[in-house]
Amino acid sequence: MKRHVRPLPLRAPARTGAFVLLLAILILAGARAERSSADVVISEIAWMGTAASASDEWIELRNNTGRDIDLRGWTLRAQDGTPAITLSGILTRQGFYLLERTDDTTVADIAADQIYVGSMSDTGEVLALRDSAGRVVDTANGGSGAWPAGNKTTRSTMERVNPALPDENTNWRTNDRLRRNGKDAKGAILNGTPKAENSCTNPPDARFGFRVDSSAAWCTILFSDESTDRDGHIVAWAWNLGDGSVSSDENPTHQYRSAGARRVTLQVWDNDGLSDSAETEVPIVDTRGDVDGNGVVDVVDVRLALQIALEFLDPSIGGRAADVDEDGNVDVDDAEHMARRVIGL
Repeated sequence: MKRHVRPLPLRAPARTGAFVLLLAILILAGARAERSSADVVISEIAWMGTAASASDEWIELRNNTGRDIDLRGWTLRAQDGTPAITLSGILTRQGFYLLERTDDTTVADIAADQIYVGSMSDTGEVLALRDSAGRVVDTANGGSGAWPAGNKTTRSTMERVNPALPDENTNWRTNDRLRRNGKDAKGAILNGTPKAENSCTNPPDARFGFRVDSSAAWCTILFSDESTDRDGHIVAWAWNLGDGSVSSDENPTHQYRSAGARRVTLQVWDNDGLSDSAETEVPIVDTRGDVDGNGVVDVVDVRLALQIALEFLDPSIGGRAADVDEDGNVDVDDAEHMARRVIGL
Protein backbone atom coordinates (compact mmCIF):
# COMPACT_ATOMS: atom_id res chain seq x y z
CA MET A 1 0.00 0.00 0.00
CA LYS A 2 1.39 3.37 -0.97
CA ARG A 3 1.70 5.99 1.73
CA HIS A 4 1.10 9.58 0.73
CA VAL A 5 3.11 11.98 2.84
CA ARG A 6 2.34 15.68 2.67
CA PRO A 7 5.61 17.60 2.25
CA LEU A 8 6.43 20.10 4.95
CA PRO A 9 6.41 23.75 3.88
CA LEU A 10 9.93 25.03 3.26
CA ARG A 11 11.25 28.51 3.59
CA ALA A 12 12.88 30.05 0.57
CA PRO A 13 16.51 29.47 1.71
CA ALA A 14 15.76 25.83 2.60
CA ARG A 15 14.10 25.34 -0.79
CA THR A 16 17.20 26.67 -2.54
CA GLY A 17 19.41 24.37 -0.49
CA ALA A 18 17.20 21.39 -1.30
CA PHE A 19 17.37 22.23 -5.00
CA VAL A 20 21.16 22.39 -4.93
CA LEU A 21 21.30 19.08 -3.05
CA LEU A 22 18.97 17.44 -5.57
CA LEU A 23 21.02 18.78 -8.45
CA ALA A 24 24.21 17.41 -6.89
CA ILE A 25 22.61 13.99 -6.40
CA LEU A 26 21.53 13.90 -10.04
CA ILE A 27 24.99 14.86 -11.23
CA LEU A 28 26.66 12.23 -9.05
CA ALA A 29 24.15 9.59 -10.12
CA GLY A 30 24.93 10.38 -13.74
CA ALA A 31 28.64 10.08 -13.06
CA ARG A 32 28.17 6.73 -11.36
CA ALA A 33 26.11 5.45 -14.26
CA GLU A 34 28.84 6.54 -16.68
CA ARG A 35 31.54 4.86 -14.61
CA SER A 36 29.64 1.60 -14.60
CA SER A 37 29.22 1.65 -18.38
CA ALA A 38 30.84 -1.28 -20.17
CA ASP A 39 30.58 0.20 -23.68
CA VAL A 40 34.37 0.52 -23.91
CA VAL A 41 36.74 -1.36 -21.62
CA ILE A 42 40.45 -1.86 -21.13
CA SER A 43 40.72 -5.41 -22.42
CA GLU A 44 44.41 -6.39 -22.28
CA ILE A 45 47.64 -4.93 -20.95
CA ALA A 46 51.21 -5.95 -21.77
CA TRP A 47 52.66 -4.07 -18.80
CA MET A 48 55.70 -6.41 -18.81
CA GLY A 49 56.60 -5.78 -22.44
CA THR A 50 57.53 -8.63 -24.78
CA ALA A 51 60.29 -11.20 -25.09
CA ALA A 52 61.96 -8.91 -27.63
CA SER A 53 62.06 -5.95 -25.23
CA ALA A 54 60.68 -5.13 -21.82
CA SER A 55 60.02 -1.65 -23.20
CA ASP A 56 57.66 -2.96 -25.87
CA GLU A 57 54.48 -2.43 -23.88
CA TRP A 58 51.02 -2.34 -25.40
CA ILE A 59 47.40 -1.84 -24.35
CA GLU A 60 44.17 -3.00 -25.96
CA LEU A 61 40.70 -1.44 -25.69
CA ARG A 62 37.48 -3.22 -26.61
CA ASN A 63 34.14 -1.92 -27.90
CA ASN A 64 31.31 -3.97 -26.41
CA THR A 65 28.58 -2.26 -28.41
CA GLY A 66 27.07 -2.68 -31.85
CA ARG A 67 28.03 0.84 -32.92
CA ASP A 68 31.28 2.61 -33.81
CA ILE A 69 32.61 4.92 -31.07
CA ASP A 70 34.57 8.13 -31.77
CA LEU A 71 37.50 8.30 -29.34
CA ARG A 72 38.42 11.91 -30.05
CA GLY A 73 39.10 13.64 -26.74
CA TRP A 74 39.10 10.41 -24.72
CA THR A 75 42.07 9.80 -22.45
CA LEU A 76 43.85 6.82 -20.96
CA ARG A 77 46.00 7.89 -18.07
CA ALA A 78 47.90 6.25 -15.23
CA GLN A 79 47.35 7.59 -11.74
CA ASP A 80 51.02 8.58 -11.48
CA GLY A 81 50.80 10.50 -14.78
CA THR A 82 52.71 8.05 -16.98
CA PRO A 83 51.53 7.06 -19.46
CA ALA A 84 49.08 9.86 -20.29
CA ILE A 85 47.45 9.21 -23.65
CA THR A 86 44.96 11.38 -25.52
CA LEU A 87 43.08 9.05 -27.83
CA SER A 88 41.83 9.62 -31.36
CA GLY A 89 40.21 7.68 -34.15
CA ILE A 90 37.25 5.32 -34.32
CA LEU A 91 36.80 2.17 -32.26
CA THR A 92 34.68 -0.01 -34.50
CA ARG A 93 31.66 -1.91 -33.21
CA GLN A 94 32.58 -5.08 -31.31
CA GLY A 95 36.16 -4.25 -32.28
CA PHE A 96 39.56 -3.79 -30.65
CA TYR A 97 41.85 -0.75 -30.50
CA LEU A 98 45.59 -1.40 -30.16
CA LEU A 99 47.95 1.09 -28.53
CA GLU A 100 51.66 0.37 -28.94
CA ARG A 101 54.41 2.15 -27.04
CA THR A 102 56.99 4.26 -28.91
CA ASP A 103 56.62 2.71 -32.39
CA ASP A 104 54.64 0.23 -34.47
CA THR A 105 57.12 -2.64 -34.13
CA THR A 106 55.98 -3.60 -30.61
CA VAL A 107 53.43 -5.91 -32.21
CA ALA A 108 55.27 -6.31 -35.45
CA ASP A 109 52.63 -7.97 -37.62
CA ILE A 110 49.56 -6.04 -36.45
CA ALA A 111 49.17 -2.33 -37.19
CA ALA A 112 48.72 -0.12 -34.16
CA ASP A 113 45.69 2.13 -33.96
CA GLN A 114 47.75 4.63 -31.99
CA ILE A 115 51.34 5.05 -30.80
CA TYR A 116 51.99 6.42 -27.29
CA VAL A 117 54.93 7.21 -25.04
CA GLY A 118 55.49 6.55 -21.36
CA SER A 119 56.19 3.30 -19.54
CA MET A 120 54.11 1.36 -17.06
CA SER A 121 55.61 0.21 -13.78
CA ASP A 122 56.11 -3.53 -13.31
CA THR A 123 54.96 -3.15 -9.71
CA GLY A 124 51.51 -1.89 -10.69
CA GLU A 125 49.64 1.10 -12.08
CA VAL A 126 46.09 2.38 -11.85
CA LEU A 127 44.79 3.13 -15.35
CA ALA A 128 41.65 5.18 -15.96
CA LEU A 129 39.82 5.49 -19.27
CA ARG A 130 37.82 8.71 -19.59
CA ASP A 131 35.47 9.91 -22.31
CA SER A 132 35.61 13.32 -23.99
CA ALA A 133 33.63 14.85 -21.08
CA GLY A 134 36.21 13.62 -18.58
CA ARG A 135 33.95 10.95 -17.09
CA VAL A 136 35.55 7.69 -16.00
CA VAL A 137 34.33 4.92 -18.31
CA ASP A 138 36.57 2.10 -17.12
CA THR A 139 39.64 1.33 -15.03
CA ALA A 140 42.32 -1.33 -14.80
CA ASN A 141 43.80 -2.28 -11.43
CA GLY A 142 41.51 0.32 -9.91
CA GLY A 143 42.07 -1.14 -6.47
CA SER A 144 45.76 -0.13 -6.78
CA GLY A 145 48.66 -2.26 -5.62
CA ALA A 146 50.34 -4.95 -7.72
CA TRP A 147 48.96 -5.90 -11.12
CA PRO A 148 46.25 -8.57 -10.58
CA ALA A 149 47.51 -10.64 -13.52
CA GLY A 150 50.25 -10.91 -16.11
CA ASN A 151 53.65 -12.56 -15.82
CA LYS A 152 56.96 -10.74 -16.19
CA THR A 153 59.05 -13.90 -16.50
CA THR A 154 57.07 -15.39 -19.40
CA ARG A 155 56.05 -11.96 -20.76
CA SER A 156 52.41 -13.07 -20.63
CA THR A 157 49.77 -10.36 -20.77
CA MET A 158 47.07 -9.39 -18.31
CA GLU A 159 43.68 -10.18 -19.87
CA ARG A 160 40.17 -9.19 -18.87
CA VAL A 161 38.02 -12.28 -18.39
CA ASN A 162 34.53 -10.90 -18.99
CA PRO A 163 34.39 -7.59 -20.90
CA ALA A 164 30.87 -6.96 -19.60
CA LEU A 165 31.94 -7.01 -15.94
CA PRO A 166 33.71 -4.24 -14.01
CA ASP A 167 37.37 -3.92 -13.11
CA GLU A 168 37.92 -6.31 -10.22
CA ASN A 169 40.96 -8.45 -9.49
CA THR A 170 38.95 -11.62 -10.13
CA ASN A 171 38.07 -10.37 -13.62
CA TRP A 172 41.72 -10.40 -14.75
CA ARG A 173 43.85 -13.41 -15.65
CA THR A 174 47.20 -14.13 -17.20
CA ASN A 175 47.30 -15.26 -20.85
CA ASP A 176 47.25 -19.06 -20.88
CA ARG A 177 50.01 -19.28 -23.53
CA LEU A 178 47.77 -21.59 -25.54
CA ARG A 179 45.58 -19.06 -27.32
CA ARG A 180 47.85 -16.29 -28.59
CA ASN A 181 48.57 -14.27 -31.70
CA GLY A 182 50.78 -11.47 -32.96
CA LYS A 183 54.57 -11.34 -33.15
CA ASP A 184 57.10 -9.28 -31.23
CA ALA A 185 59.85 -7.18 -32.81
CA LYS A 186 62.05 -10.27 -33.22
CA GLY A 187 59.35 -12.40 -34.79
CA ALA A 188 58.43 -14.54 -31.77
CA ILE A 189 54.77 -15.27 -31.01
CA LEU A 190 53.44 -13.04 -28.24
CA ASN A 191 51.99 -14.52 -25.07
CA GLY A 192 48.93 -12.38 -25.59
CA THR A 193 46.02 -11.81 -27.98
CA PRO A 194 46.31 -8.31 -29.51
CA LYS A 195 43.17 -7.36 -31.47
CA ALA A 196 41.61 -10.79 -30.78
CA GLU A 197 39.53 -12.53 -28.11
CA ASN A 198 41.43 -13.01 -24.88
CA SER A 199 42.58 -16.51 -24.02
CA CYS A 200 40.63 -16.41 -20.76
CA THR A 201 37.41 -15.17 -22.37
CA ASN A 202 35.99 -18.63 -22.95
CA PRO A 203 32.21 -18.84 -22.81
CA PRO A 204 30.70 -22.22 -21.98
CA ASP A 205 29.52 -24.62 -24.67
CA ALA A 206 25.84 -25.36 -24.03
CA ARG A 207 24.61 -28.85 -24.87
CA PHE A 208 21.94 -31.19 -23.54
CA GLY A 209 20.44 -34.61 -24.06
CA PHE A 210 17.07 -36.17 -23.32
CA ARG A 211 15.35 -39.53 -23.10
CA VAL A 212 11.89 -40.87 -22.33
CA ASP A 213 11.28 -42.11 -18.81
CA SER A 214 9.79 -45.50 -19.64
CA SER A 215 8.86 -46.10 -16.01
CA ALA A 216 6.44 -43.15 -15.92
CA ALA A 217 2.78 -43.48 -16.75
CA TRP A 218 2.81 -40.52 -19.12
CA CYS A 219 5.22 -39.02 -21.59
CA THR A 220 7.90 -37.93 -19.15
CA ILE A 221 11.21 -36.67 -20.51
CA LEU A 222 14.47 -36.80 -18.56
CA PHE A 223 16.72 -33.92 -19.62
CA SER A 224 20.46 -33.99 -18.94
CA ASP A 225 22.83 -31.04 -19.11
CA GLU A 226 25.95 -31.90 -21.14
CA SER A 227 27.46 -28.41 -21.23
CA THR A 228 31.18 -27.86 -20.82
CA ASP A 229 33.42 -24.94 -19.92
CA ARG A 230 37.05 -24.97 -20.97
CA ASP A 231 38.39 -22.81 -18.17
CA GLY A 232 35.81 -23.17 -15.40
CA HIS A 233 32.47 -24.76 -14.61
CA ILE A 234 28.74 -24.24 -15.14
CA VAL A 235 26.99 -22.50 -12.28
CA ALA A 236 23.45 -21.76 -13.52
CA TRP A 237 20.87 -23.23 -15.89
CA ALA A 238 17.70 -21.83 -17.50
CA TRP A 239 15.48 -24.30 -19.36
CA ASN A 240 12.53 -23.40 -21.56
CA LEU A 241 10.75 -26.71 -22.02
CA GLY A 242 8.66 -25.70 -25.00
CA ASP A 243 5.20 -25.85 -23.47
CA GLY A 244 5.33 -22.78 -21.26
CA SER A 245 7.20 -24.56 -18.48
CA VAL A 246 10.64 -23.46 -17.28
CA SER A 247 13.24 -24.88 -14.91
CA SER A 248 16.48 -23.83 -13.27
CA ASP A 249 17.49 -27.40 -12.39
CA GLU A 250 20.65 -28.85 -13.83
CA ASN A 251 18.86 -32.00 -15.02
CA PRO A 252 15.08 -31.47 -14.97
CA THR A 253 12.37 -34.07 -15.44
CA HIS A 254 9.24 -32.89 -17.22
CA GLN A 255 5.88 -34.47 -18.00
CA TYR A 256 4.16 -33.36 -21.21
CA ARG A 257 0.40 -33.52 -21.43
CA SER A 258 0.05 -33.92 -25.18
CA ALA A 259 1.97 -35.32 -28.11
CA GLY A 260 3.82 -33.20 -30.66
CA ALA A 261 7.19 -31.52 -31.16
CA ARG A 262 8.51 -29.13 -28.51
CA ARG A 263 11.29 -26.59 -29.08
CA VAL A 264 13.43 -26.86 -25.93
CA THR A 265 16.12 -24.29 -25.08
CA LEU A 266 18.88 -24.41 -22.47
CA GLN A 267 20.93 -21.38 -21.46
CA VAL A 268 23.90 -21.84 -19.14
CA TRP A 269 26.28 -19.51 -17.30
CA ASP A 270 29.81 -20.28 -16.15
CA ASN A 271 31.71 -19.04 -13.11
CA ASP A 272 33.02 -16.08 -15.12
CA GLY A 273 29.48 -14.85 -15.88
CA LEU A 274 29.70 -15.86 -19.55
CA SER A 275 26.76 -17.55 -21.24
CA ASP A 276 25.78 -19.81 -24.11
CA SER A 277 22.56 -21.46 -25.22
CA ALA A 278 21.45 -24.54 -27.13
CA GLU A 279 18.13 -25.41 -28.71
CA THR A 280 16.64 -28.54 -30.21
CA GLU A 281 13.28 -30.02 -31.12
CA VAL A 282 12.08 -32.75 -28.80
CA PRO A 283 9.45 -35.14 -30.25
CA ILE A 284 6.72 -36.00 -27.78
CA VAL A 285 5.00 -39.25 -28.72
CA ASP A 286 2.50 -40.63 -26.23
CA THR A 287 -0.87 -42.12 -27.08
CA ARG A 288 -1.62 -43.44 -23.59
CA GLY A 289 -4.77 -41.83 -22.29
CA ASP A 290 -5.75 -40.32 -25.64
CA VAL A 291 -8.77 -42.57 -26.04
CA ASP A 292 -10.51 -40.50 -28.70
CA GLY A 293 -7.26 -40.03 -30.66
CA ASN A 294 -7.37 -36.24 -30.93
CA GLY A 295 -3.79 -35.76 -29.66
CA VAL A 296 -4.76 -34.41 -26.24
CA VAL A 297 -5.69 -36.17 -23.00
CA ASP A 298 -8.71 -34.34 -21.65
CA VAL A 299 -11.92 -34.85 -19.70
CA VAL A 300 -13.55 -36.61 -22.67
CA ASP A 301 -10.89 -39.31 -22.52
CA VAL A 302 -11.43 -39.70 -18.77
CA ARG A 303 -15.17 -40.21 -19.33
CA LEU A 304 -14.58 -42.76 -22.11
CA ALA A 305 -12.08 -44.71 -19.97
CA LEU A 306 -14.51 -44.77 -17.05
CA GLN A 307 -17.32 -45.98 -19.31
CA ILE A 308 -15.06 -48.76 -20.63
CA ALA A 309 -14.04 -49.69 -17.07
CA LEU A 310 -17.69 -49.89 -16.04
CA GLU A 311 -18.43 -51.89 -19.18
CA PHE A 312 -20.74 -49.28 -20.64
CA LEU A 313 -18.56 -49.23 -23.74
CA ASP A 314 -16.70 -51.91 -25.66
CA PRO A 315 -13.08 -52.29 -24.43
CA SER A 316 -11.86 -52.19 -28.04
CA ILE A 317 -12.74 -48.49 -28.25
CA GLY A 318 -9.55 -46.49 -28.22
CA GLY A 319 -7.36 -49.57 -28.52
CA ARG A 320 -4.65 -49.72 -25.84
CA ALA A 321 -4.80 -45.98 -25.19
CA ALA A 322 -7.20 -46.39 -22.26
CA ASP A 323 -4.91 -48.92 -20.54
CA VAL A 324 -2.71 -46.23 -19.02
CA ASP A 325 -0.91 -48.44 -16.50
CA GLU A 326 -0.45 -51.12 -19.17
CA ASP A 327 -1.63 -53.97 -16.96
CA GLY A 328 -3.74 -55.48 -19.75
CA ASN A 329 -7.05 -54.18 -18.38
CA VAL A 330 -8.96 -50.92 -18.61
CA ASP A 331 -10.23 -50.28 -15.10
CA VAL A 332 -11.05 -47.46 -12.68
CA ASP A 333 -7.34 -47.04 -11.90
CA ASP A 334 -6.71 -46.01 -15.50
CA ALA A 335 -9.51 -43.46 -15.37
CA GLU A 336 -8.10 -42.10 -12.10
CA HIS A 337 -4.59 -41.76 -13.59
CA MET A 338 -6.05 -39.89 -16.55
CA ALA A 339 -8.11 -37.61 -14.31
CA ARG A 340 -5.01 -36.72 -12.31
CA ARG A 341 -3.16 -35.89 -15.47
CA VAL A 342 -5.94 -33.66 -16.76
CA ILE A 343 -6.02 -31.61 -13.54
CA GLY A 344 -2.22 -31.55 -13.29
CA LEU A 345 -1.59 -33.94 -10.39
